Amino acid sequence: MDQIFAHGVASGDPTSEAVVIWTRVSRDTVPVVEVSWMVALDPQFHRMAATGYTTASAEDDWTVHVDVGGLVAGTTYHYRFEAAGQRSPCGTTRSLGIGAIEHARFAFVSCAKFNAGHFNVYRRLAARADLDFVLHLGDYIYEASNIPPSTQTPGADIGRPFEPRHECRTLDD
Repeated sequence: MDQIFAHGVASGDPTSEAVVIWTRVSRDTVPVVEVSWMVALDPQFHRMAATGYTTASAEDDWTVHVDVGGLVAGTTYHYRFEAAGQRSPCGTTRSLGIGAIEHARFAFVSCAKFNAGHFNVYRRLAARADLDFVLHLGDYIYEASNIPPSTQTPGADIGRPFEPRHECRTLDD
């Protein structure tokens, strides 16, 4: 069976009471897919903070955006989605604190050309519990072909070519 959450999960737009969680359903064989979502205080999802249902459809490019409210300020949450009998990866997010903040720790990443590196920094950032915000300033995969035109810098040959090898022009690409 194809992975229905092949694009993973993400979160953003935090406030002291809410955060937006996101995923994309990678199977579009039916007009609408019902998606359940869960937000918990623990990674085992024993202490639920919020749950609900939404839908993914072609109208929204099969993406799901849920604005989860009623959260406690300055709290770490774990979230995931379920659809068609499959569960998404678990994401971690945090609501903003209230009042004066003594310090905040930011990390940023940028422009990860898929066929030019292994980008192990993402795993290392994800393993850190002391970051308050991670900002991605670039794209995950370039739209260029595997062997770019002379106006672009070619990637290192690390044995991980783009798929497809031609320039991406459609969503399927």
